[in-house]
Amino acid sequence: MLKQVCVVVATALLLTTAVRGQDSRDGYGDVHVSLNGGDNVVYIGETNTVEFWIMNDATLYGMSIGFEYTIMADYFFDPNHGGAGHYVQEHGRAIDAFNLGGLQEITAIDDLSPDSLYFGGGALPGYGLPAGPLELCYTMQFDLLPGQPEVPGGFSIDNIFMPPAGNWAFSDDAGGYPPDFQGNPNSSMSNPDAPPVVFDVVIRANTPPEITNCPSVPITMSLGEIFSHQFVAYDPDPGDELTWMIVEGPGAITTDGHYDFVPDYPDMFTVVIRVEDQTLDFDECVLMLHVINTAPVITNCEGYFEVTEHCELFEYHFEASDPDPGDILTWMVVSGEGSINSATGLYMLNPQPYTGTVLTVGIQVSDPWGESSECWFDIGVLNNIPEYVSSCGETVVGVPGSSLEYLFEAIDQDPCDPLTYAIESAIPEPLGEYYLIEGEFFFEPLPEEVGGNFEFTVSAHDGWDQTGC
Repeated sequence: MLKQVCVVVATALLLTTAVRGQDSRDGYGDVHVSLNGGDNVVYIGETNTVEFWIMNDATLYGMSIGFEYTIMADYFFDPNHGGAGHYVQEHGRAIDAFNLGGLQEITAIDDLSPDSLYFGGGALPGYGLPAGPLELCYTMQFDLLPGQPEVPGGFSIDNIFMPPAGNWAFSDDAGGYPPDFQGNPNSSMSNPDAPPVVFDVVIRANTPPEITNCPSVPITMSLGEIFSHQFVAYDPDPGDELTWMIVEGPGAITTDGHYDFVPDYPDMFTVVIRVEDQTLDFDECVLMLHVINTAPVITNCEGYFEVTEHCELFEYHFEASDPDPGDILTWMVVSGEGSINSATGLYMLNPQPYTGTVLTVGIQVSDPWGESSECWFDIGVLNNIPEYVSSCGETVVGVPGSSLEYLFEAIDQDPCDPLTYAIESAIPEPLGEYYLIEGEFFFEPLPEEVGGNFEFTVSAHDGWDQTGC
């Protein structure tokens, strides 16, 4: 058998010159017929290609060979693709060629019906094939409409004795030679009795479609990111209509295989994409989508805050960013004093009980999927010490027999601090009575203490610190 592949041109019977693969059996020539690229069957519902391989061994100039086509059922050919058969010739000459009446159902061979094809040299001068040694290949195509029955051995091609040249021959001026047909000898140029080539008429077994661009590794994507992929499938069966679907997993796919997925929570998703033809043969792609969640980040974390007005509410609005669209963030205090608005991140502290101390506080922001970040900071709460506005160290002279009075007066820049006064010491300790009423000092000396000197120290206290006078 010849190993070359004849070049096929649609709607054409085309001559191709090929390199000779081997010598013929008798040294003169061979004619081989091949169908559909070596499948050697006729396919229902498809375009079929016949290849005529002509091996010319000798230096001969002419050719006179005929073929007859026999089909054993009333097949219907596609008139939109040339009818029963169609061809174009570049070398040689064809008569009684394929037409709409060709490939009729006949039972007799050599009855020269319109389904006979003749390549001629002698009777048609000037149309002989080139001299050898060479190989020539003609291709012819014909279509069978779908929906017709299979017929074993339903199509044959025979080599025939065909007027007007009359011979099955390669010829030259000195005479002619009968080439073999399909590797079998012919008795003579006028008796081409090599058996016909017989082909089955079948419906081609369906080939499932194949997805050609299925991702082979998991796809990593962020929460809220759009993943899109245009799937492509190959189906060798002519005319197959493909249908795309998702058989497992999230997302959506269009009729032409365009897949989209927008995740709304992190996970490892398995998606099974299927493409099937009208026979329900299919191919599947298992798509792994790893959707990851990104932790939020606090963007304005400060390490230290100093509170100088401890009577006022301390507030600080924390902020955070989250690259995952749609994440709702939640705030909380994880350590220390104060409170934070869980939705807005507004931290609040009433610092009055902590005057003079340093507080360590930790706050946290988290997304709905458990990812979080923290901010730890110190708050130093300062107190303003009371200050006397009355003169300290002043000498007050009393009048014998009457009470001595003096107003101790202090101020505190912290408006919430309640000032209290206390007598810290009296030197020497007097015999008479002395006391304070809201900062006003009273001293009632006894008569025997007239002329004495006494030193009193009074303190002003704001609850945290005090100052003496």
